[in-house]
Amino acid sequence: MVVKTSRGNAFRRNVIRQMHEIIQPTGTYQTYFHVYFLIGQPQEEDKPEVQASFKNESETYRDIIEYDQIDNYDALPDKTFAGYQFVAKYCTEKEYVLFV
Repeated sequence: MVVKTSRGNAFRRNVIRQMHEIIQPTGTYQTYFHVYFLIGQPQEEDKPEVQASFKNESETYRDIIEYDQIDNYDALPDKTFAGYQFVAKYCTEKEYVLFV
């Protein structure tokens, strides 16, 4: 599953991670059903504390895909295409992919 999100939505990403830990009680997070969060580059108005928190989260969970466009509404088609590129390159063994 590829979830399109923004840097400031850490709470929502953590809820999704917790939900998948409940769904997969015999395994660990990311064992059977992989979840990736697709996020673009920061906007100028992003706060430094959000950036620091994001960096820590990215290093901790290793489930974040960063693509090289500024993350804004106008870039959603590019964001989706970046997700397809990631899936085509790294998820070739998966039969289905869900974009959320």
